[in-house]
Parts: sequence; structure tokens; C-alpha cells
Amino acid sequence: MIGRRAACVASVSGGPQEKGNVMNLRKVAGVSVGALAVMVLAGLAQPDKATQPAGSKPAAQPAGQPSEAEYMAAMEKAGAPGPEHARIMTLAGTWHGKCSFQMAPDAPMQTSMGTMVNTPVLGGRQLRQEWKGDMMGMPFEGLGYWGYDNIKKEYVATWTDSMSTSIMVSTGTYDDKTHTYSMKGTSPDPITGKDTVLREVITIKSPTSHTMVMYGPGPDGKEMKMMTIEYTRGPAEPADAAGDDATQGR
Repeated sequence: MIGRRAACVASVSGGPQEKGNVMNLRKVAGVSVGALAVMVLAGLAQPDKATQPAGSKPAAQPAGQPSEAEYMAAMEKAGAPGPEHARIMTLAGTWHGKCSFQMAPDAPMQTSMGTMVNTPVLGGRQLRQEWKGDMMGMPFEGLGYWGYDNIKKEYVATWTDSMSTSIMVSTGTYDDKTHTYSMKGTSPDPITGKDTVLREVITIKSPTSHTMVMYGPGPDGKEMKMMTIEYTRGPAEPADAAGDDATQGR
């Protein structure tokens, strides 16, 4: 989903909830789950022409079952890129992300930098998202796919990274009036093993700027704003990237 899921440096220690939040941050990147879908062609109950006796008539199509032509037409329509896909593809390119996050409402704000490269794949049906940055002073990489499901009529995104074996799946909608994507997904908490609900709001500000705000459960279990990533398009490094280490006290 956009350059929405990026991970930030999270050098915060604390109880199980805070440690779980650190792991959840590793699965986030603004916007935005992403999806790996495989369509299986169902058997159409059509007889094998090679096994039919010479001169015999083809078996009648079972009542209520689509013909092969109807099925293939439906498949073609479901697999064709549309305006929703074209909208996502406008985010192709290189984006520099400035990430600000906190693990609790009263915790100090922390920042980190990273780069997201968005590449159209599969004929413009999916946007491949590759994030490179750092996590707790170590190299960090993430990979996601973001597209639109013509059948379910919803945006779908996936995300995984070099510090997790889980794959986060998010689904959502787009509001044309506010130029905002609203995505929701789940990610397993590494402490409890239970799924944690994460919500992302991706706002397109201009062709060269968009933001991703991620919400998740705080230490008290109530939803809080956990992260904001400000994305700026361009091949050059942001002017304040060099000072990022100092910001994080490294």
C-alpha cells in the first residue's frame, strides 16, 4: 500500500505490551497490504472431448453452472487493472521517509529515516514496495505488495521484513474527497502470540508528498497514534538525513 509500511528505529524497552508494539512497528510502512493472491480455476464439469466417442454429442451444460466462455470472461474482468490500480501506480518511484514514533502517549518521540522504492509489477496490478533503513542501529529491509481486489472491491496490502517471519495483511478503502486510504490489518504479538489490530491512514498531500499515520493498542490497551511517516518523492537524500543518528543518540 503506497510507501506506507516502513519500519523505524525502536530502541525502547519496557513491559510485554511495549515490546509487542516494537515488533508491530516492524511490520508497518503509509501508506499501505498490500496482496499475494492466487486464483484457482475451478473444474467446469466439461467432458474431455478426447474421450468422447466419435459422433457423440457434447454433454449438456449443468443447470446453473457458467459456461467455459462465461467463466473466462469473468476471470478476464476480475484480472484487468482498473482506475483503482492506476491510482496506486501514481506512487511509483523513490520516496524518502522520515519516521516519528512513540511507544506510549507519554513516551518521548523518536525518529529515523529510510527509503521506499515503489515499483509497478504484474502489468500494473500490484505495487512492489521495498524499504531500506535501519532498526536499532542495524540494517533493516522490508518488502510489501499493494493492490486492489476487483472481486472483493477493496485495497489489499501485504508486508514482511528482515526482522520477522510473519506476513501482515491489510485491507481497506479510499476516500476520493479527502485523498485518504484507510487500511486495517492484524499482526501477531511476539509476546502473547495473539493478533494485534493495526490501523493505517495514508493521506496524499501532493504528487510529491504523502503521510502514513499508524494506530495501535497502547500500554493500556486503548488505541493510540503510534507512528507518523512523512514521505517525500525524490532521488536525493533528505537534507536532515545526515543528522538522524544524532537525533537517536547514536
